[in-house]
Amino acid sequence: MTLNDLIDKQQITEVILRYCRAIDRGDRELLKTVYHEDAVDLHGIFNGSASEFMAMNIAPVLPGLVSVTHNIGNILIELNRPFAVAESYVTGYHRLRDAAGERDLIVGGRYVDRFEYRGGEWRIAVRQAVYDWCRADPVITAWSDPLLDGHPLVHGRMDASDVSHQFLRELRARPEGQSPKPEQR
Repeated sequence: MTLNDLIDKQQITEVILRYCRAIDRGDRELLKTVYHEDAVDLHGIFNGSASEFMAMNIAPVLPGLVSVTHNIGNILIELNRPFAVAESYVTGYHRLRDAAGERDLIVGGRYVDRFEYRGGEWRIAVRQAVYDWCRADPVITAWSDPLLDGHPLVHGRMDASDVSHQFLRELRARPEGQSPKPEQR
């Protein structure tokens, strides 16, 4: 393996991770950096052009979605530049709310992606979601652990009000190499 292979694999890995962050934080602009313009996304609940996938609101697909978190596990990347195939294990945690209450839908599977190197960057050309298992559990309590009682918790948001967006805005507003001062949150 060459240094260029390692750089390519790291760039591909970062695309996969950007996808998760973009979906979890509702960041459509970041999602646009993941797919080529003519890419296809085959998710089962959605099968079509990635541009349609990026433009749609996820709410009609998963009604009552309160929050979502994607965790990436094993990533195996095979390179044959300017093409690559990546298989990434993923666990998606979805908190859903409806008239019956809240439930957690947990899905385990894989993203099998065909990447292409175009215009100096790796992006997804075709994504196939593969579903290996799932489970749904009722939410019995919400943040009721005695260790958490009375402690202010920062909860994730699926929009630009999430704390990660704030930290990134602060970072990007600083001259290179100058760190923002930490604040009590």
